[in-house]
Amino acid sequence: MTYRHTLLTEVLKEAEAKKQGVDANAHRYEASEGTEKTHTPEHLTREGHLFKFMDEISKAIRGVKFAHRFAYERWVYMPGEPYPMGWIGYGDYRTNTIGEQTFTVCSRKIANGKYGDYHDQHNMKMSAKLVTAVRNAKKFLSNYSPIEVARIHVPTMRGAIMDTRRDLKQKVTDDAQNIGLPTPVDVDEERGTLLNELRHLLDTGHEFVDVGFSAKLRTMFESMKEHDGVLGQVNANFVRGYERFGQQAFDVVPVDSVADYFGSKVQEEVVRYTDDLPEEIRGRVAVLSMLADETYVDGVGYRVNESMFYVLR
Repeated sequence: MTYRHTLLTEVLKEAEAKKQGVDANAHRYEASEGTEKTHTPEHLTREGHLFKFMDEISKAIRGVKFAHRFAYERWVYMPGEPYPMGWIGYGDYRTNTIGEQTFTVCSRKIANGKYGDYHDQHNMKMSAKLVTAVRNAKKFLSNYSPIEVARIHVPTMRGAIMDTRRDLKQKVTDDAQNIGLPTPVDVDEERGTLLNELRHLLDTGHEFVDVGFSAKLRTMFESMKEHDGVLGQVNANFVRGYERFGQQAFDVVPVDSVADYFGSKVQEEVVRYTDDLPEEIRGRVAVLSMLADETYVDGVGYRVNESMFYVLR
């Protein structure tokens, strides 16, 4: 099991939903962090350790905030960042034995060799000592770089591209069958010759016996052209917009061969723009801004959410 990257917007939405759920059941709830209160000694002990852990992290990492994850776990994040740094908890997270509660840090930066990467614990550091746990938090909890964020969403954009290509291929198949032909996509030599002859007749104004055949034939060739136009390499710029010192800023990271499962590559290069974002990028971002999340438009790009995009180049 690989580390699951969860957008901060999703984290905060889920935390708020949990808070409202507890409030609706008339439980006592800590408004600032969303912590359900009970009165069992075990709960108060674990809760007290968790709050102390949070207090010490707040001192060690300036500006950090927390959001409810589960009863004794909190996401750790910086406002304005696309992803939380990770999460912390107080409990027994070991899988092979039952023992004492530990202060635990979970982060994409951690590779705990005691557990396989199919375990959640592979990304955890556990310590019985608070001072050690805080040191782990300082070491392993960090904001995502623009390059990291650009890598995360390449598979979803690739999937959207593949969906577009599949739909267009199906349209070619349907249009071909509409005139009694098998699909002309990936045609063999014999079928290619037939298509060339049909195209020649259409272009020279030949009058077919079936008066509607010309329109159907033209529709098929247009579908073929549209399908062929989305094949090949897809290169893009990952763009993230955000506010920096009261000014709109954009981080741009080049991504090559997005549609290539094995050959796609996020460049180790980040260019930051403010009011000088190139017009070609700005225009495509403007178009994508009007669409729903996780939408791909051929010739334009892919929208991740309201602040992150891949624009074609």
